[in-house]
Order: sequence, then C-alpha cells, then structure tokens
Amino acid sequence: FNKSHSTCYAWIAYQTAYLKAHYPAEYMAAVLSNNMSDIKSVSFFMQECKKQNLPVLGPDVNESKSLFSVNEKGEIRFGLAAVKGVGESAVESIIAEQKNGRFKSIFDYLTRVDAKASNKKTLENLALSGALDAFGFIRSAFFAPDGKSETYIETLVKFSASIRDGKNTNQVSMFGDETESVITEPYPMKVEPWDTMTQLSREKEVVGMYISGHPLDDFSLEIKSFCSTGGLTLLQNLEANNGRELKLAGTVTEFLEKVARSSNKPFGTFKMEDYEAQSEFVLFGEDYLKFKHLLYTGAKLFVVGRVQQRRFGQEVNGLEFRISRIEPLFDIREKMGRYLDVSISLDKLNDDLVERIAATIQNGTGKAQLRMRVMTDEGELKLPANAYNKVSIAAEALVKLGELDEVEFDVSES
Repeated sequence: FNKSHSTCYAWIAYQTAYLKAHYPAEYMAAVLSNNMSDIKSVSFFMQECKKQNLPVLGPDVNESKSLFSVNEKGEIRFGLAAVKGVGESAVESIIAEQKNGRFKSIFDYLTRVDAKASNKKTLENLALSGALDAFGFIRSAFFAPDGKSETYIETLVKFSASIRDGKNTNQVSMFGDETESVITEPYPMKVEPWDTMTQLSREKEVVGMYISGHPLDDFSLEIKSFCSTGGLTLLQNLEANNGRELKLAGTVTEFLEKVARSSNKPFGTFKMEDYEAQSEFVLFGEDYLKFKHLLYTGAKLFVVGRVQQRRFGQEVNGLEFRISRIEPLFDIREKMGRYLDVSISLDKLNDDLVERIAATIQNGTGKAQLRMRVMTDEGELKLPANAYNKVSIAAEALVKLGELDEVEFDVSES
C-alpha cells in the first residue's frame, strides 16, 4: 500500500477519532446526515448512538434544522427534511423563523410561517412525526373531529388562512393606526391518546423508522432472557448457524395469505422485524393452519426454529429456517421464566433492602423460583434456594425491582 494513500488515511482516521472522542454528538449527527437517504444505515448509526448514550430525538419545529443537528443540551435532533411530505421551502420557512425565537404555541407557529409550512399535508406529517409535540397536544388530537365534521388540523389550516387574510386586509384608521381583526384561537377536543403501536406505526409512515420508541421496548426482558443473541441478524448467515435452534422475537410488519398453484391450498408469508433486522417467513400446510391465528400486522411474536437443509424431493437445495413454534411474545415470560435471579453486592446488603425486595417481588405469590446471589470481592456467593420461595415475575413486580439501584436481576429458563 503506497505511502501517499496510507498517510492520507491515517490523517483522516486521526481527525475522525478526535471528533468522535471530543465532539461525539456533532460527529454522529454528521454521520447520520450523510446517510439520511438510507434508512438501514440510519438505524445502524442510531444504535451506535444508543451504545454511546447519545440521545437521538425526533424532529421538532423549534430545534430541528434541515439535517441532523445537535441542540443546546447536546442531544441529536432528527432533521425536518427527513419528514415525508414536508417540502424544502416549508423547511426553510420554519428554520428562518427559528432565528426570531421559539414558537410559543401552534398558533404562534401558524402566524409566523408561510403557507407552505402551514398547509394540511405539511401539518399532518409534522404532527405524525412528533415535530409538533412541544406545543402540548397529543398527536391523536390533531386528527380528531372538532364537532364540525373536520379534523383539528383542518381547523388550524382555516385559522392560518384567516390570519394571512387579516394581515392583507388590515384597515388604517383616521388616526393612522392599523386595526387588526381578532381571530379566536381554536383548541382541540379532548380525545384519548393513540396506543403505542398506532403512534409508532404512523410515525414510521412519515419518517421511515421508529423514533420515539420501538414496538419491542416492552419486551426487552423477554428478548434478553429467552432469545438467541443476535436476533434476526442470525438469519442473514444461515451457513454459520446450520443445525442450530434459534429463538427469535419480533413484530409482524406484513402478513399475506396466498394459494399454491400446484395444490390449490393456502399458505402464508409474513415479515417480522426486531431492532436490527427484518426477515420474511413462509408457512405451508399444517404449520400454516396451526399458526395462522397468530399472524397479523402488529403482532409481537416469539418464534422458534432450526436452520437445516431445504429439500425438494430427494435433492438438497440450500439451507432454510424451519419454524417449529410460534407464540405471542407477551406469554413467554410466564411460560418460560422458571427462575428469578437476584444479585446484590455484599457492601449494599442490609435488612431494609431485603425487606424492600421481598415486598417488591411478592414472595410466595408467583410461579418462579427465587435464586439469590451475593457478590463479594472474592467472587459470587449463592444462597441456598428455598422451594417455597415462589415469586412473581409479572411486569409490575419487575419494574419495581428495577427501581432498586442496589439490585441486579435476570429471568431465566434454567
């Protein structure tokens, strides 16, 4: 490798390493901006930000620029240009007005930006992406009827048009003063917020990915405890996993029922994704009939199968992941969680902590076996298990257990 090339690469490597070490948020914002047209790359680099404890927040009309940027708190903000249906001129209008101070309300926003930044499509997509969250209205409120057979956004569009018309037709009084007509600010009706999956899926429609959360966030313990490390990425290299049983978790993003031409029998295909990858699966015959009722868009599933040779007749034709078991993900903790392992450092162990742990896990009320470990400088001390120490591993109990800073815990099958 010639010296001129290696010198240049070394210099660039030094510069990028310096930026990543001393200006991590700015560096990652630049990397994300350079890959903004590739959702897979953006997802990958957002995971890198997560590993570095760098928050990546959704778009916001008060803080976002056109591309990824860093706010005053050192947090990375999604760029407004990433929101579908929000044109370049609308983005420029919003950013130009940011220089005149923050938008204090949705009405202040509509008064200050131009028509392209306040039309129906732009407002809808900004609301779905979360860019209007700072104004204090839940996202579902923007799309709820206001009692006049129109949505709140449609009411806001009329409000914006009235403001512009009022500015154009202001009368000058005999004293030389301008008199502006008073336009009442419309407020939305009280409605229920969307459930998490609805909000995330609609967010993904306009940004291309989940930002404010992920459908699997509520199942992090199940994924950590019962699933194969690597998740759906393991299916990208079947050769490396040949013969291995894989336990996977994901949310169904698409489900289709089809009919085989040769047999005229139904079969199903579904796509499932986790935090890092997406895979498509096919079920035929009895397998399809057995699992069909679990397959629908938005379903969170636990899938078990084995990587094996695919056979057509007597011929071997590559590898496949053959599914043997599908269950709802929300059932897995109770079905597979046989043990609750609680670890405590010796220097933090006291009677008060023991009492708080006992109250939290509701000793004697569950199905899981409690196993206690005390961590010392010399190693790990396992306390004798008591067959009567059956504890709860319900979500509420484990959330409370997680609030105890002195304790680490895990749920396991064996």
